[in-house]
Amino acid sequence: MELVWSGAAPASVTDRDLVSPARGRFAVLPSNVEATQLAERVLGGECRFALIVGPGGTGKTHLLEAVAARARVAVARAGDLSHAKQSVSDGLLVLDDVEAISGQSKLAIQARILLERRVRAKRPVIAAAATGGIPATKLVPFSRVWRLASIEPPSGDERVVLLNEMCANLGIALPPGAARLTSRTVTGDGRTLRGALTRLRVAAREELASASLVNIAGWLFPYAQASGSYDLRDIVFDAVCRAGGSGPRRLTCSELQSLAAYLLRVHAELPEGAIAEYFGACGGEVFRCVERVRKRLAVGERAMTAAARRAMAFIQERLCDR
Repeated sequence: MELVWSGAAPASVTDRDLVSPARGRFAVLPSNVEATQLAERVLGGECRFALIVGPGGTGKTHLLEAVAARARVAVARAGDLSHAKQSVSDGLLVLDDVEAISGQSKLAIQARILLERRVRAKRPVIAAAATGGIPATKLVPFSRVWRLASIEPPSGDERVVLLNEMCANLGIALPPGAARLTSRTVTGDGRTLRGALTRLRVAAREELASASLVNIAGWLFPYAQASGSYDLRDIVFDAVCRAGGSGPRRLTCSELQSLAAYLLRVHAELPEGAIAEYFGACGGEVFRCVERVRKRLAVGERAMTAAARRAMAFIQERLCDR
């Protein structure tokens, strides 16, 4: 399988694709290589019973879908196991959400009984469960015969690799530096990253590949606010003060604030309310400031134009360093 590595691939991994029809290729990273190798052993007939555990959104379902596609079977949900044809077949059972059968409902009890019968009959199973309060050994019957592997949350550099792979699977082209900025702005799991990419694609209106990092940071502003990683308004205002506070014609404090509001509204596309809140103004005042700067730039006023150009360069530099 063709795999995406952030480092050298272990020799025990084969050269065929692990591909989910719904999500595309599965990106193999140091944080999930243990689980991937266990999945390969199941597909190769070297292991009959495998359990993959990890936090939600780390790729367990994606891996199971890729395994199921290779084995030409469907993924069964543990909560629906009593209704799934795979539960009684001799082929591989790919079972997701195993933690759902730990309860005392009738369906959960039926699912546990069916899983016990499969293990007794030595019919192969690969299952996944979200880590929680229940120990992994309590999730499956006859736990001693199961091989266990975990998927950990990806590191910072792994998130960049993962984001690039998501873009390839979704057919999204990001501008240079945007993958790193996005991965560091958006915290949370893979589902959150996927949602952020969808937001970028919609906001860019089919022009994402040519967007600037200021555009990207503006569209991701709610994620940055939620994570507390940085405040784009601070970055823009600091850059404007640095650019317009020097030179033969220094901008006044009011002009600096107006230029910052312009860059935040026009280039970063932040809502007027977020800009007004930052400067302690009202939405109407922000609109008037933006329009004044727009007119001065339109006629090529030297001091304002030079400050705006230098400020944009400083902002891009700061965002590249994030």
